[in-house]
Formats: sequence, C-alpha cells, structure tokens
Amino acid sequence: GGSDTEPEKGFSVGFKNFELVFQQNSIVESTIEGSITLPTQIFRANNTGTPVPVKIDILAHFFEDGDFSITASNDSGVSAKIKDVLEIIMYELEVGREGDEFYLETKADLKILDSTISQYIPDPIQIKRLRIWDDGKIEFSGGGSIVLPEPKSLKIGPAEISVTALHI
Repeated sequence: GGSDTEPEKGFSVGFKNFELVFQQNSIVESTIEGSITLPTQIFRANNTGTPVPVKIDILAHFFEDGDFSITASNDSGVSAKIKDVLEIIMYELEVGREGDEFYLETKADLKILDSTISQYIPDPIQIKRLRIWDDGKIEFSGGGSIVLPEPKSLKIGPAEISVTALHI
C-alpha cells in the first residue's frame, strides 16, 4: 500500500495493488491499481471552509518497450473546483511524463463559477483535453482555446456579440 496523505504541491499517487510479471528482464504483464490525490490549494472536493482533497481511482499498465499508461474514468464525473473561479467535472484522466515534466490530463466539463462571466455562459463547456503540468501551468489541447459547441450571444449595450471560442 502507498501513502494516502494530502500532497502539499503537485499531486500524489498511492497504490493498493501492484503486480508485475517479468520474463527475461522484460515486463510482460502488469496490473497496478491505486489512486491520485490532487492538491487542495488548487482543487477542492467541496466549497466548505475545510479543504477536502479530490481522490480518483486509477489503473496503470507498463509495457515491454518502457511505455506506461495510468488512466482513470468515471461515467458520472468527479467534480473539483479551482479556487472559486472554475469547476471541472472530470470523466477521463491520464497521468504522463513529457521530458522532465509530469502532467495530469483530463476530458471534462468546465463550468465557470465567476458570476460576471457565468451570467453569459451558464452551461458547462465540454473540454476534450485539459492538461495541468506539475508546476501549475494549465493548457487545452490544440493550444489555449476552447471552441464552444454552439455560439453564445452576449448583449452589451446596443450591440449583440456572438462568442464562438474562449482563448487563454
């Protein structure tokens, strides 16, 4: 068993089942079950004064060529808040490494909590891929933009504006 303590920075991984089968110094089979706990300074499972860490169950596989995958999914989604600005409802989750940096990537719905913006975009926005790096950087697949499934109309004074994408 691994540690279930709350991470101070980044995210932590704990294991409840860890099986590897080697043949001639190569991994030929693996089953690894565990969980990822996200940091409460960014993610919170509730909106109360006491931060509750977001914990997600995972399944991992290692392959002969050294590649690995750590994935998680939940049909109903796992909700996490980023401060009081955004809520992310995650349906799929992947942890990976690129160069010397680790990332957490998810398919999710993004709900804007900020009242100034949410009055114009009240419905969640579907995100195909949202990547969060271990240093806190956040990016969306295809660059820093989210294309809305259908345009949202905003009336500002005498003008009406149609929003088709959000750019970050």
